[in-house]
Amino acid sequence: MVLVFKKINHNEAYILSQKSPKSVVVFYCLSIVLLTIFGYIYFNYNYDKCYDYIGIVKKDDNYNLYIYVKEAEVSYLHESKLLIDKKEYEFSINEISDEFYLINNSNYYLVKLNLNLDAKYLINNNILNIVIKSYQTTLYQEFRKGLKI
Repeated sequence: MVLVFKKINHNEAYILSQKSPKSVVVFYCLSIVLLTIFGYIYFNYNYDKCYDYIGIVKKDDNYNLYIYVKEAEVSYLHESKLLIDKKEYEFSINEISDEFYLINNSNYYLVKLNLNLDAKYLINNNILNIVIKSYQTTLYQEFRKGLKI
């Protein structure tokens, strides 16, 4: 049995003169272009940070909306917009409870919101799906926040 090995040239001029296939060149060019586009989007695409909640409409003197908010997210409520069924509402915070509620090892505060709801939502103990649009962020900022850098 005879083993045949391809001749390996250690000559730099020979290695540099070899042509690489077009498919390899095209693959590397496309990879560089796609990485550049993804990097640009990653660092520059701005979007609104949104938080989903479930709110309960209760009637005290007038109709108010009560939501449970995580301790870390309470500060984002002050400069936010509230969305119900894709309609935007202005709101003000009437009260944040002093005691917190422990749900799934997270601290939640009961927040009482004052806003002018449409008549179809003004039912005592009505449960609403709420989206709160907070601040503008990028993917890079959210990634750093997730890693706590």
